Amino acid sequence: MNRCLFYILASNVCVACLIFCVLAIFFTYKPDIDVRKEVRLVKEDYSESYLMETKERVRLSKALDRSFRMPLNPFQLSPEYVLIHFSQDGRKHRLFIHRTARIGWDEKGRAFSLSGSLCRLLDNGIINLENIISERYGELVPWAKAEKIFRIYDKAMITDVETRKSFWVQRRAGTNHADVQPLTARDSHIMKSIYKGKWSWERRAIIVVVRGRRMAASMNGMPHGAGAIKDNDFPGHFCIHFFGSKTHAGNRVDPKHQAMVLKAAGRTKP
Repeated sequence: MNRCLFYILASNVCVACLIFCVLAIFFTYKPDIDVRKEVRLVKEDYSESYLMETKERVRLSKALDRSFRMPLNPFQLSPEYVLIHFSQDGRKHRLFIHRTARIGWDEKGRAFSLSGSLCRLLDNGIINLENIISERYGELVPWAKAEKIFRIYDKAMITDVETRKSFWVQRRAGTNHADVQPLTARDSHIMKSIYKGKWSWERRAIIVVVRGRRMAASMNGMPHGAGAIKDNDFPGHFCIHFFGSKTHAGNRVDPKHQAMVLKAAGRTKP
């Protein structure tokens, strides 16, 4: 009797193991990631990326290998992050991540769940990436809000995104965008050095730091019009544009300025 019971239990265990193996084959997500090649984590619509280390790539591949497929249409969701990787045959692929919903999917629309271990691994990269973005770039603030933060007669620190050089300005006027002037001759000289020693209408991506905010913006480097600050070695004022701001002459959005505003925000699109 005991022997029969043992055989019954053993057979049930074997059946359960077989069912589990079948489920694992058909319902787990099997990624094709070449861990020898780089894997980058990118925030959707942003240009900056986080490069995963070798040990992170190995752990990522193993965690994805244990992720269960999900019967849903992921294209109804907008991804928060994207994992860019290479397959064994050398082709580049993307995995889309919605961290909040704990769902991922590939380019074919195959969805999979984000396990606890996979979330922890991704969170490390996400935190590093968000820190990079917040340190290097500014907020994408519409002009209607930006003009209330950067008010007339406010002083602000301007940082050029490419050179990382900084100087101080004061907003003196402007309704469609900010008309500003360098505070001192030293500030004017720093600004001129950003333009390689020659004043220019070239648009440059900048970050405007004022009232505790870091706002993405664009400047030109050509003195024009009136200037009220004395002894600053700057004959006039220059323009700073924010997201959605317009020119005073023509009342139009300047595409070149807007491209630099997006660059200053680290964005590929609004």
